[in-house]
Amino acid sequence: MPSTPSIQDRYPDVLSSIFTNLDFRKFTVQFTPRITFICGGPIASNSSPYPASLRERILLYLDEHHNEIEQNVVVAESFADYFQKGQYSNLLIFEEDIANVASLIVICLESAGSLVEFGLFCNHASTSDKLLVYIPEEHYDGVDSFIALGPLAQLKASSSNSVVAYPFPDSNSPSYEDIDPVVGDLVEKLESSPKTAQFDVTNSGHLAFLIHDVISLCTPIKKQEILSCLNEMGIDSLNERRLSTLLYLLIKIGLVGQKTYSHVDYFFSTVPSLTKVTFGKCKDMSNFDRASKIVEIKQTFMLQQDGERQSTKKRRLVQIKINEILKGQS
Repeated sequence: MPSTPSIQDRYPDVLSSIFTNLDFRKFTVQFTPRITFICGGPIASNSSPYPASLRERILLYLDEHHNEIEQNVVVAESFADYFQKGQYSNLLIFEEDIANVASLIVICLESAGSLVEFGLFCNHASTSDKLLVYIPEEHYDGVDSFIALGPLAQLKASSSNSVVAYPFPDSNSPSYEDIDPVVGDLVEKLESSPKTAQFDVTNSGHLAFLIHDVISLCTPIKKQEILSCLNEMGIDSLNERRLSTLLYLLIKIGLVGQKTYSHVDYFFSTVPSLTKVTFGKCKDMSNFDRASKIVEIKQTFMLQQDGERQSTKKRRLVQIKINEILKGQS
């Protein structure tokens, strides 16, 4: 008996037809929910009786009183393996990517590391309005220090609410009476940050959010297929190496997940309903219908057929496993 002819994998063709019809010059980036990156002193272990730093007290207060903000907070410790895993070989590129995806960058000047972070971020012209720097009042009021007269003065001149002075907490005390206004400054600055922006193909944060939406539409998708989608839109500035760094960033800030099946890595959105980029009018002047496009893509591999290719079957099985992962997270 003759074998059943192999059915062509329609997934790549459907992706091509969708993304060639998109014009990135009409895209709008959606920053909500806003991402906050917080640098500063140490975060104590559970064995410590009291919070070890201002940063830790801010994180604890956000968790108790502003959970919607805390859920989108990123700390430097999340990226402790960025060098070991070879994702970033250049610290400056890493810092720039963080700055571009964050709506607010909070720096508590309470450690040597935080001084380095401040030095890196304050040199980015595009991030000065995103910075919120907490400085101990005893090192600011009336003190002609280099940091007060130099970088902080420059930052304050460009954005008056970017530098705030407070008495810092005592790590040996359970109480800190200033925590409410301290966090109030953070909330106020975060809420005043832009909600949207015109898509800029040269901005790595905008590219990262676009990659997220490509993944969200096309879950589960392989790395090379993401590149193909970007190329179909006319975005050819990313190579596979650079894509890997932005995928690493998206995974670390919790927007993207990765599932390895066989020898292949598949990527998926951790919040399937989340949209970070609005596509606007398509090239054929139609409105982009996200829901219908997702259905169209899913139909290329979710409907089991005799003679289907292994690539189709694997994608369907990976989707089932991803559904189980997402169900477990809800």
